[in-house]
Formats: sequence, structure tokens, C-alpha cells
Amino acid sequence: MASGSVKWTDSQALAIETTGRDVLVTASAGTGKTAVLSERCAQLLADTKLANASEIVVLTFTEAAAEEMLSRIAETLRKKFLDSRDVAIRHQLLLLDAAHISTIHAFCKRIITENFHTAGVDPEFRIIDEDEKALLKSQILDEVIEQAWADDALSQGLDKLLYRRNVQSTGKSFLTKVIKASTFLDSVASADDFFERAQILAEATSLSVNALAEKQKLIVLGKLQQCRSQVEYSMVLDAKATEGGHWAVSLMDGLLTPICKCIKSIETDNFELCAKIIREFPWKRFSRRPKHLSEDQAKAIKAPAEKAIKTVKKLKDLAVVCDRYDEVIGVSAGLQTKVMIELVKRFDRKYRQAKKE
Repeated sequence: MASGSVKWTDSQALAIETTGRDVLVTASAGTGKTAVLSERCAQLLADTKLANASEIVVLTFTEAAAEEMLSRIAETLRKKFLDSRDVAIRHQLLLLDAAHISTIHAFCKRIITENFHTAGVDPEFRIIDEDEKALLKSQILDEVIEQAWADDALSQGLDKLLYRRNVQSTGKSFLTKVIKASTFLDSVASADDFFERAQILAEATSLSVNALAEKQKLIVLGKLQQCRSQVEYSMVLDAKATEGGHWAVSLMDGLLTPICKCIKSIETDNFELCAKIIREFPWKRFSRRPKHLSEDQAKAIKAPAEKAIKTVKKLKDLAVVCDRYDEVIGVSAGLQTKVMIELVKRFDRKYRQAKKE
């Protein structure tokens, strides 16, 4: 077992002690991934036959996480040295500052700086900090919008895109979505392919032949299946807390039955029926709680169903559910999408050039 006062679970111990092969660890937030990785690194370094401090690479997303990782590894190694007085472990401690334990950005900067002559970059380059990046992006966005207004080929579409939308210089300005879209594309394997697909979707005149519609139908199906589980859970709680279920009939008729009809209609390729049910969803409201139930008990019973109700209401906003989308929105939305794509492209080009300068 892994040494130390921490009691590791069987899965954690396996992740810590397995060597000679790749190990993939997936776990939700707060389950001890950082502690496990730190212990694994310390175990490897304590056995000098496996690795030296200068040979490990530990990459994280934030400076705080990198510092925490380095601190944990150093503390674990220090305890192992005090227990064993092994000179080799002490040597690893002294070399720990040379280990590649940092953010992904800092590691990449280190590699490029050491090989600047091969990469063809100025060795004095630096990583832009968050405040400077936000300011630069804001300035670039202003320039892009100003140039777009002066471009006859874009100005008319830009006018439609911004009509009745908030464009004030605040964090809630619609124009900040250009920056958000650009940031999203940083995580996409090929921005050019993304733009190409987006352009094709924007040029489609009918949602019924639009690939985006199929994606939205899958979203609707997934959300409805989730809603079904939530309503069923409320019904189980209701049945346990009240004799026969105080809200059983209204939950069944007003929620579960129409949701199940929607799911079946999608599965039988009759989405028009599903969309109609969502638009005309029959749910009204909960009746009063029975006297023997406390306010907190009633809230706990209704909470899952209320989440389902909110979800169904939000589904009405999807284009594929709107029966007049092609007639009222389609053409205008396509034009606005194409303008948005062009704005993001121009923003990306200018931002990359500004960083180089």
C-alpha cells in the first residue's frame, strides 16, 4: 500500500502504485485526483530506479494547481526522507526545482525558449497575462466592429445582427459574444473546418433539411429522458410521504404522460408531434400541500419535477421546436450567422497579429 497517514481507496492505491504502463484516472471534482497524482509522483521519485526529478513532467491548468502539486510532492518526499534517511531521496528533493511541474503554458514556453533558434521566435517572448489579454481583446473587438461598419459588404448584415441588442460597453454587451466564440474555437481541433460547417448551416434556407436540426432533436430527446426520470423520482417521493400520492394524478397527467409521448414520438420519427406537445405543454401548477406535510418536505418532493418543468419550458426556445422558424426567423438568422462568422474570423486574425507585434 502507499505509505503515509492517508488511507487510500483501492482504486487510488492502484493509480498510485501502477508502473510500467499508462494510467488513466477519471473522477469528479473534490475526489482527491491532485493528492493521488502527487503521491504517485513522490512514489516514483522515492524509487530512483524508476525516475529522476528532472525526468518527470506534471502539467496543470492553473498556477495555483501547479504550486499545490509541487508543494505536495516535496512534502511527501520530505516525510519519506525523514523516515528512511535515504540519501537518494534527499538528492531527489534537491533536484525537485528542476522538475517540469507547471502549467501547460509555462511548460510550452520553456520548451520554445530553449529551442528558440529552431522555432524561429524571439527568445524574449512572454505569455500574456489575463488582464492584459482582456484589454487587448476589447481593443481588437472595437477595431473589428468599426471596420465592419465601414465595409459595405458587411454593414447591412451587421445592422440586422445588432438590431435591438445591447451593444453598450459593458460585460453584457452582445458584441462580447465575438470574443467568447473566438475563445471557444481555441479548443476546437480545426477552426477552419468549424467555420466551413457553420457557413453551410447558415446558408440552409429550411431548418427541416438542416443538419443542425438533427443535433437539436438529439438534445431534446436527451433532455426529455432526464425530465422523465426527475418526474418519476418526485412521484416516488410523493407516494412515500403521502398515502397514495397527493400529487400523483397531476404529475402523471400534466408531466409524465406528455413527456413520455414526446419521447416516443421522437423515437418513432414523428418530431412534429413532440414539438407540438412541448409548445402546448399542459402543466399548470402544483396544488396546495397536504396539512401533514411540512414546507420543507413539500419542497423536497416537488423539486425534481420543478427542474423538469423548467427544462421543458426552455426547450421551447430551440429553433427545431418553433413551428414558424423557417417563415419568421430562418432567413434572417442565416444572414446574422454569416455576419457573426465573419466578425469572429476578422477578430481572430487581428488578435493573433497583435500578439505577434
